[in-house]
Amino acid sequence: MAQEIVGFKLVLDGKEQVVGSIGEMKKLLKEANFELVKAQQNFGEYSAEAVSAAKKVAQLKDTIQEAGET
Repeated sequence: MAQEIVGFKLVLDGKEQVVGSIGEMKKLLKEANFELVKAQQNFGEYSAEAVSAAKKVAQLKDTIQEAGET
């Protein structure tokens, strides 16, 4: 029998994760925004850490938008 995924499948930082709702995705987005601000404060606005965190935020925003449209 095939395995059924209930929710949304995300791949963040190379790790696959299943999220059950848009609310959970928004929570992840809030955490990612916090990580971005922290990286910018600690390493500089255009550091590798900050750019990586910004990419994660952008990916989550895109996923939330796509999920909302579905």
